[in-house]
Amino acid sequence: MKEPLHLLITGEIGAGKTFLVQRLLQHSQRSVKGFITRWMLSDHHVKSGVYIFPAVTTTHFCTAQNCVATRDKPGFNIIYPKVFETYGVELLSVPSSQNGSLLLMDELGFMESEAPLFCKTVLNVLAGNIPVIAVVKKQETPFLDEVRAHKNAVLYCVTPENREILYRALISKIEFWNS
Repeated sequence: MKEPLHLLITGEIGAGKTFLVQRLLQHSQRSVKGFITRWMLSDHHVKSGVYIFPAVTTTHFCTAQNCVATRDKPGFNIIYPKVFETYGVELLSVPSSQNGSLLLMDELGFMESEAPLFCKTVLNVLAGNIPVIAVVKKQETPFLDEVRAHKNAVLYCVTPENREILYRALISKIEFWNS
């Protein structure tokens, strides 16, 4: 049986999922494609929107074209699935000429469930042979359940207690991808 190609990272908020992924990427010799999502703060340091950016970027421009959700009051998000369907799909499209890439998806959560083309693209990427590192929220949706159960992926749960051990164990996967 072929070993699963993709690494899925899950865990509680603050467990160190993104930090673990950033450390792993430092060992990759592949070009990194894909996306990151980040809450951006308003002028009053209040979370005001979630934006999607290229996986490797030094500047974070926040526009309507990369805003996937806004918060109009605490605890209430307005989701913009069309951004996942357009920009998100674009960020996951890696030309065959770039097969030496690694795809990062940081992170997949419930908001993507309202974007069927994006969900299909993620599942197609997982069915492919470009290595993937994805942070997957613990929420339960049919899309996230399908991602977590994908036959080409292994799900790792990071905790503050195991993240160093997990980091050392997963470096071997990255080194395998490099060879």
